[in-house]
Amino acid sequence: MNSRLMFSRTTRVRLLAGILACTLLVTLAGCGGRQSEQRRQRADTLLRIGQVSQALEEYERAIAANPDNAAAFLGQGRAQSIRNDHEEALASFRRAIELTPDYEEAYVEAVQLMVRQGRGHDAAELAAQFAEIAPVEGGILHGRTLMSVGAREQALSVFAELRSEFPEEVPVHINSAMTYLQANRTTDAEEVLQHVLAELDDRSLPARMALIDVYRAQDKLPEAIEEFRTLVSHAEDAYDADPDDRQAREHLMNMELTLARSLLEAGQYEEAEEIATPILHDHPESGWANYVVGACLLEREEYGEALQYLQTAARGLPQQPQVDRRLTLARRGGLEPVDICGLAKQPLG
Repeated sequence: MNSRLMFSRTTRVRLLAGILACTLLVTLAGCGGRQSEQRRQRADTLLRIGQVSQALEEYERAIAANPDNAAAFLGQGRAQSIRNDHEEALASFRRAIELTPDYEEAYVEAVQLMVRQGRGHDAAELAAQFAEIAPVEGGILHGRTLMSVGAREQALSVFAELRSEFPEEVPVHINSAMTYLQANRTTDAEEVLQHVLAELDDRSLPARMALIDVYRAQDKLPEAIEEFRTLVSHAEDAYDADPDDRQAREHLMNMELTLARSLLEAGQYEEAEEIATPILHDHPESGWANYVVGACLLEREEYGEALQYLQTAARGLPQQPQVDRRLTLARRGGLEPVDICGLAKQPLG
């Protein structure tokens, strides 16, 4: 009787010890995850302000605290890419993808880096891999990648299929229009974008920004600026009628950004910066506000300042040729690269 009682007590002690050990492991894992994410966020901030070496150290600490932190690997890859440690950057991006197979940002970063290295086949294959997982986002990346490496007809075919399969997806139409623009088919590009604004989303900021590129190619920027001034005025009236309407406030901001960028592309830098700066103050992560302010700083040859804004813009606006071009200029201290889009135009096959 006593031995059975002793055995029962021992078992209970062991069970309790096991439970406590498991609880401790779970707690430590949770603490490690929180610490890793805090370090990752700190590293993102350091990278955003241009402190690349310090950012890399924080990313390494974040990964040490949680080796499954995909966002930390993404940030590490971005920092390594800035330092031209390209193979290490690709390994980081691939690790982020392994951890999160549908991680769009990791695919975009890896594909863009491969394109810059002239590895068109590898870039297209990785983009196609993403298209299998995420047909819309991956299909867009695949089409844009094909276009960037000189496979124009393949790219146009990809976007024709995407528009047919996903007729309500605004990003598909916008990226299709930009592919038409790159192929110098400006009329087709404008028609696609006007269809978006008339039939799918009359407040689409990406569509309006894409129209600026089309109007510039058509030498119609002066008319566009007047059109955008009118749209800003209408948006101001709507906001003044109901200042508590969050959508009205956002629409006004988007129209102001559209006007600011059209002024920028027309060379009216002072007014463009004047419009974009308060928006950037309220929305420091805004890709277009960072782009406008960074581009204006670049025009004043303030390359270090411009670089910080344009890096943030590039992260928020992936695969935007004009953003990539000005970012490259800032990195090179104003020297124009041979490939003005910052992409290696080597055809496939």
